[in-house]
Amino acid sequence: MRDEYKGYREWKQWGKFGRVSAAEAGYFRRELRRLPPLAGQSVLEIGFGRGNFLKFASDQRAEVYGTELIPELLADARESGFRVSETHELFADPQSLGSFDLVLAFDVIEHLDKADLQEFFAAVQRLLKPGGTFLARFPNGHSPFGRLYQYGDLTHKSIISGRGIEHLAALTGFELVEVRNPRMQFVGNPLVWTAQVLQRGLRDFVEIVVGYTYFNRRLPLDPNLVAHLQKPAAGISS
Repeated sequence: MRDEYKGYREWKQWGKFGRVSAAEAGYFRRELRRLPPLAGQSVLEIGFGRGNFLKFASDQRAEVYGTELIPELLADARESGFRVSETHELFADPQSLGSFDLVLAFDVIEHLDKADLQEFFAAVQRLLKPGGTFLARFPNGHSPFGRLYQYGDLTHKSIISGRGIEHLAALTGFELVEVRNPRMQFVGNPLVWTAQVLQRGLRDFVEIVVGYTYFNRRLPLDPNLVAHLQKPAAGISS
């Protein structure tokens, strides 16, 4: 582990390991709503951090596995009963090839050097079953609003845009389903709901105007992006 991750858990102010709030659970449900139910699925989270998604997926009766590079987080996960390892160990294990229905990397790929991104995507592709899904969330490299997240963490190494994801998918045998803004939660309070609808409408308008003015397509501009990629059902590997 690089020295830059020393004290990382404390700096992030992560609380009790494996605790998922109602708001976080709602967010995860929204991100996964177009995918098959997690129950019975083999799910891998790369860079599980404080373990909130591991807990969520376990509660949904998924077969959950996680990887991390910070020893304290690996110890927390094992103490909580999760099956985990360092990422490079899983990538090097031939028995793990083609064994996962879903791989997630929330706020992970920006921590990789640019030179390592292609091999990382290829390794994830090899871990997936034919037709399996890879979801990645990362700071939006083509949006000015992504800079707060991108440059607010000294462990971030790469700036990744939607076009960059398209290139990585082409290089590593993935089918690119979409690159989009993260799912938004609308609350029940009528006043807040109205403000959210107006905010989203304004955002959508700006994305359409800016995107079609300069790039001939809509351009997602939220601070983070979510990439949805799929391994071909034919099982092509890189």
